[in-house]
Amino acid sequence: MSRPLISVGLAIIAIVVLLIALVQSHRHVTSVRRELHRAKEQIEQSQTAASDLEKNAAKLKTELDAANSKTEQLQNELDTDQSQLKEQQGHERDLTEQLKSVSADRDAAKSKLDEDQTQLEAMRNELAKAQEATEQANSKASELEDAANKAKDAEAQRTQTQSALDQANKQIEQLKTQLEQQQTAPPVSVSPAPEEAAPPPGQ
Repeated sequence: MSRPLISVGLAIIAIVVLLIALVQSHRHVTSVRRELHRAKEQIEQSQTAASDLEKNAAKLKTELDAANSKTEQLQNELDTDQSQLKEQQGHERDLTEQLKSVSADRDAAKSKLDEDQTQLEAMRNELAKAQEATEQANSKASELEDAANKAKDAEAQRTQTQSALDQANKQIEQLKTQLEQQQTAPPVSVSPAPEEAAPPPGQ
């Protein structure tokens, strides 16, 4: 009787141990399933995040390409504006040099006019003295006539010099007007990019 009881007891113990092992195994499997479910969710989240990152990267690349294109366009416009500015500055320098040249010619003409006027005044004084001397001596008539002819020549030369001076002053005024127009001309502005143009009314 003792052996069957022992066998039954051992069998019961074995069954209990087996049941305990099954319970623990079931718990372990359940835990593993939970971990697998969490891992699957994390993988899905990672895939979603990776997809979002790829979309953001593609969007950023598109924006970067557009920014690079706009930068190149603005750089080209800047180069064109700088070239035009250099040409305008060169033209202003040319006008300034022409103004200096005409001013020098005017100064020279004015100096010559002053000299001619001095000579004319001296000749007029001589003529006055000659006319006074004519009243005292008719023998000096030929000298007075010669002095009168010189005075006429000097007057004609003075008139010619005055005409040249007036012409020089006129040229100077024209050059000053051109130079002022160049200096007051508005600077060339950078045109906005086509995509930055204002939308039509109503949009």
